[in-house]
Amino acid sequence: MNSKNIYTPGSATAVNDAENSGDESPEKIMPFPIEHLPPAARAMAAEVARVERTPEPLAACCVLGFLSASIGGGLQVPSHPNKVARGNLFIMPSAKSGTGKSETFRPIAEPFFAYEREMVKHWETEILPRLLAEADLLESEIAKLKRDAVNIKPDPTRLGSVRDDIRDELKAKKKALADATAGANPPCLCCEDVTSQKLP
Repeated sequence: MNSKNIYTPGSATAVNDAENSGDESPEKIMPFPIEHLPPAARAMAAEVARVERTPEPLAACCVLGFLSASIGGGLQVPSHPNKVARGNLFIMPSAKSGTGKSETFRPIAEPFFAYEREMVKHWETEILPRLLAEADLLESEIAKLKRDAVNIKPDPTRLGSVRDDIRDELKAKKKALADATAGANPPCLCCEDVTSQKLP
């Protein structure tokens, strides 16, 4: 598409390229309804746009995106019989190179990423060592159960029962080890360049 829509903050009009449309009258474009954002979100978008001297709609899109990411699956409302809607928004803002996309994005994204960094730090210092210690203990216990199974003394009256007991205990230990190993992934609030199938 060759048309050019030139948006001016605070204006409800865009000027089309006359060559493409054949009509020199301006196209009506609704301004971004930043006034309908919640007060804190509206203030954040407006202040970032003021400080960075970037369009308010761009900042508002970033704020909406991170509000949605922060809510994630933590909120849902009935939207239809047997269906619910979550706070997931798919936002695709667009702006020309050099118009301040990164400058707008960074201050709005920082609280989100700061919280994620704190989560990872807590996991690394508190949760991961406990998981690794638990895995080590379980591996030692599994090895002992295997030795016990090998060293069962021949006793026709008890052989089957002892093996069954060891097998059941070994099964439980292996399940616990799998759970501990599965938990050894750092927390992550966002990702990029990955398919949903590859997410842990």
